[in-house]
Amino acid sequence: MNYLLQDIISAVLFILLIMLDESLAQPSARITLRGAVVDAKTGRPLHNANVFIANSLKGDATNEQGFFVIRNVPEGTYQIVASVIGYEAEKQTIRITSGFKKLLIFELTPKVIPLQEVVVSAKDQKEWRNNLKKFTELLIGKTQNASETKILNPLILEFQRAKSGVFAAVANEALIIENKALGYKLYYVLEKFEATLRYVKYSGIPKFEELTPETPDQLKKWQDNRKRAYNGSLRHFITTLCTNYDSTVADLEDRKYKLTSNVNEQGSKIDYKKEDSYIEKEGFHVLWVNHPWRYPQLFELVNTNTYLAPGESPTERYLKFSDYLQIRYTREKPEDNYYKNVRGSKRQDVQVSWIKLEADSVMIDTRGRYFDKFKINTLGYWSWERLADMVPLDYQSAIERSKEEF
Repeated sequence: MNYLLQDIISAVLFILLIMLDESLAQPSARITLRGAVVDAKTGRPLHNANVFIANSLKGDATNEQGFFVIRNVPEGTYQIVASVIGYEAEKQTIRITSGFKKLLIFELTPKVIPLQEVVVSAKDQKEWRNNLKKFTELLIGKTQNASETKILNPLILEFQRAKSGVFAAVANEALIIENKALGYKLYYVLEKFEATLRYVKYSGIPKFEELTPETPDQLKKWQDNRKRAYNGSLRHFITTLCTNYDSTVADLEDRKYKLTSNVNEQGSKIDYKKEDSYIEKEGFHVLWVNHPWRYPQLFELVNTNTYLAPGESPTERYLKFSDYLQIRYTREKPEDNYYKNVRGSKRQDVQVSWIKLEADSVMIDTRGRYFDKFKINTLGYWSWERLADMVPLDYQSAIERSKEEF
């Protein structure tokens, strides 16, 4: 780091320390995040950089001095991202507690942009359009919500097809995605995209913005669609697991009992044998399965509390189980498009998904997130839902309203 950059960062820290309000000095469930974004080579403050909490509506643009402020952030673990055109995006993972006072400094590295002129033939253009169509279907999805979702700046994308069958994509800056089904605009920093005939792997950091509804009916449509997108999702399920665990953690008998049921190979005969099962009240049935398709299939209805353990902070839990969990969401039927696009799917009246851990254990949190990318492998209905069916961390669902959230 050069001396100019050291001087600028020192000045930034001094100014920010003066700016800290009393709420930061006093323990509180809500924290104000402050910091600055600078050029890593010159130390020059970067104006109008986008700094945001991943998967949320919360963020700020830096002022002319490179400063940003994000207010009213509850305790928990977050990824904070800084992004501006012409620079590589940077992210920092932070754990916020009541006494959090860290000042966040982002040093962004300029992107290297090729100077040579590129001549694109008609054949190349056709291939690029075909690649864009495939990429959009794999990233955005083929659901009903996906039909009203589009990438507004697709020209920033570059595609690669390897002889091994791997289809990959990179973006030179954040993708801008407009979702008119849910009423959101996403700024999506694409980190990884890779697809073969066997799997699709993608990761990215989204920032949400709410669109302005043109009519009250459109707002009502968005609210209904957001609720439908959240209900039965992986995030809803993880939140339900944590809420159930927290509500029964003091009752050792309730934590340790193991539910069993005579379940047939389709998993249709289900009886929790507990009238007050919170998992069931939220519309979920959870079964341990040795394998989703292997015959004979073994099913066992389980108490999910046996798979959870406390994490390092009050909002975190560790999830651990072997083989697969089959999760059946009983309050919504699968979309017709699911059976049209997913081969071999047997038509059912409930949404059926499976999850498998690709690690010994995975950290989750009470807001339904998990932080180890690619550590939870989803199959079935959850693997079919993509970006067009995602709602932000800030989304207030019925299950979250009883908690103090964003």
